[in-house]
Amino acid sequence: YTTYKRKGKKKSIRSKLFVVPGTGNAEMKAQFVWPFKADYWVIELSEDYSYMVVGHPKKKFLFIMSRQPFMDK
Repeated sequence: YTTYKRKGKKKSIRSKLFVVPGTGNAEMKAQFVWPFKADYWVIELSEDYSYMVVGHPKKKFLFIMSRQPFMDK
């Protein structure tokens, strides 16, 4: 499940990720609604795995994902 806030309300959505072979786990396909899949690329990953930045190659979306609810500036 992916949890996010929208307009101040906490929401969750269930998704599946499929790794694109030969990309070193940096490129995936995300499926939020069957049968549609979206490109889902890892743009940055912290050394300690505390956060990562995920985006779309055509800049359709960008997410900052953190293991903690708040991040340092």
